Amino acid sequence: MTRLASLRVRWSIYRGLATILLNLVVLDVAAGQTQHSDRGHAPAEEAASCTTKHLVIEEQGDFFVGGRTISAPATHSDGNAPLPGSIVVDQVWVQYQVPGKCKRDLPIVMVHGSWHTGKTYLSTPDGREGWRTYFVRRGFPTYITDDVNRGRSSMDMTQHNLVRLGLAGGGTLPPISRRSNELSWTRFRMGPKPGVSYPESQFPAEAQEQYFAQLTSMYRGPDQMSKRIEGLISVLETVGPAVLVTHSSAGPIGWAATTARPDLVRGVVSIEPILLSDFSKFNELSSTPVMIMRGDFDPPETIADAEAFVRKAREAGVNAKFVHLPAEGIVGNSHMLMMDRNNLQVADIVISWIERNVE
Repeated sequence: MTRLASLRVRWSIYRGLATILLNLVVLDVAAGQTQHSDRGHAPAEEAASCTTKHLVIEEQGDFFVGGRTISAPATHSDGNAPLPGSIVVDQVWVQYQVPGKCKRDLPIVMVHGSWHTGKTYLSTPDGREGWRTYFVRRGFPTYITDDVNRGRSSMDMTQHNLVRLGLAGGGTLPPISRRSNELSWTRFRMGPKPGVSYPESQFPAEAQEQYFAQLTSMYRGPDQMSKRIEGLISVLETVGPAVLVTHSSAGPIGWAATTARPDLVRGVVSIEPILLSDFSKFNELSSTPVMIMRGDFDPPETIADAEAFVRKAREAGVNAKFVHLPAEGIVGNSHMLMMDRNNLQVADIVISWIERNVE
């Protein structure tokens, strides 16, 4: 056989294989269009069992909501001139991903707690998959936020500039704090003292420096609570009806947003919430399913607060549940359970509850 003839044979084989592959792709696309004819949304029974091996994303992006434009008397303090001008403050940054397979109707809005940002729900400190992409993999359009005056939402530095330039007194500065590495370790229940893990701890202690690096400063003034609530409501008004997943100090923010806009909150998963004993508007939660979850190594009074909250909620007609992980046979979880080694096992508990209780 001549070289030319050999090339012709090879080309004929390659062309045949290409035709077969193209037909398979067309059939696969057609099947996908038939299966997900409702704008890509999977039937409930299919979505409930869906966990895709590969992360398939139909759409992703980010945007800002809320905020207001103010006339700042000082936008600089690194010289003698305050350089007054207009700036945007109190905005909330949102990052989202929409799955390309098994897409469910209700999105998830994930809200972080104090001294943290939306990084809470991204990759774990030791590099494993975090909740954001795992929920997308399970079919949920997922939105995470950076809270007002935190992370990529920026911060209003006007008063700091005025004080540094001598144009305002030091007493006018807003209170600001950052949780230290040592206090984070003990208060967030990674261990009884800095650098020492609890027995059976699920927190990836070997990656603690990656965790400490994500802690941020935050304003602690009395106006911050209302700003955070307004910011979350703005997120919900933009995203539409959703399931809220809140963490720690975002717990009270979630309750306030839910009672203010019950039409936009279809369910609340409150992870390790604070200030449960301060809440009293249980009648305003009557149409919203609620789940509270706590990890391990909690003092008895913290568990009692969660149990009392759920009891009062049920008395008011709320579909409420308390999941205490050690009582379910799951031990070792810290306050940051979405970062713990069993974070996906815990996520499956949340997803299962959503599937059974949220419409």
